[in-house]
Amino acid sequence: MKKVLMALLTLAMVTVVVMAACVAALAKDATITDEMLKASSESVIGQKDSFKGITIGFSQRAVAGSGWYENLIRLAQEEAKHLGARLIVLDAQGNLAKQISDIEDLIARKVDAIIVNPVDPQGIMTAVKKIHAAKIPLINVNSQMVPEAKPLSFVGHNTYAFGYVAGRDLAEMYDKKHGNPKEIKAAFLMGFPKELYSQDESNGMISGFVSYYLEKYNKVNLNIVATRYGHWQADAALKQMEDILTVNPDLDVLFTLDGNMLMGAYSAIQSAGKQGKIMIATAGGRKEELQLIQDPKSGVVSSALVDPRKEGKWAVYLAANAAKKYEVPAIFHIPVVGINTENVKDFYNPKSKY
Repeated sequence: MKKVLMALLTLAMVTVVVMAACVAALAKDATITDEMLKASSESVIGQKDSFKGITIGFSQRAVAGSGWYENLIRLAQEEAKHLGARLIVLDAQGNLAKQISDIEDLIARKVDAIIVNPVDPQGIMTAVKKIHAAKIPLINVNSQMVPEAKPLSFVGHNTYAFGYVAGRDLAEMYDKKHGNPKEIKAAFLMGFPKELYSQDESNGMISGFVSYYLEKYNKVNLNIVATRYGHWQADAALKQMEDILTVNPDLDVLFTLDGNMLMGAYSAIQSAGKQGKIMIATAGGRKEELQLIQDPKSGVVSSALVDPRKEGKWAVYLAANAAKKYEVPAIFHIPVVGINTENVKDFYNPKSKY
């Protein structure tokens, strides 16, 4: 497990460092330094007031009810203020039609660059084509668009690796307690249907879980009995989890793709008296998740951390550079860190804002 995790982390860091070198070579002013890469989550990056006069539009898929999105936007706003740039954030509230209208509004305002976290990776193409027609630099953050969107840069993380480390840690914890039974009944709580982000992360979780068992036992008896969509919201996830448990009261394993949905699902599990009887993998690394991982009676045993605060500030920084026509990396990955019962104390901070 540790060798796989270290390989993923090394690859992520090498990717970012190599990209940084490429950017420095292509455009001296679009600087990405080791100091910036190593900056803490709450620290701003870039040179103060270096992008005065720049206006950046930010079309965010949703904000309310998600600690992930709230922190992504918060650091994006702080970075823009630090750079001296104006940031216009429009919340699509999970509605594709509203997001398309929001982007059209940003184009009409003649912003210098646009950041988009899409509600629908394919459906957003109507608006993306208008961004390109207006010759406005496009930065894609967090949830990937389809390849034909052709953003100047994707700022996010290797979503497959994000899921993989959490899924593999879950498999190891499950094996320690139960070995390799004839059937492991599992359920998934994903974000939205047709969402590339959800597909990649869930595929990573399954692969991580299965790879562990195949390496140790040469077989795995994982049976996915339910896949539901919690729309990244705790309330929606709670309802979906209640339905899952009604049909599958003997569920063994739950994969939930973020901490927000975890909290809703966990409430349903507690109400059903299944606390500790279902082993859970999640992702996001927020402090509420880590607190549950520290509780041996919770059943929550693994998560993965890719800090949304870093995604937000780097998206703004690269958008500002793109607005100045500086070269930016096509892909900027935030490194993935696996968190489990063995290392959770190294990451848990009760005073953290995330």
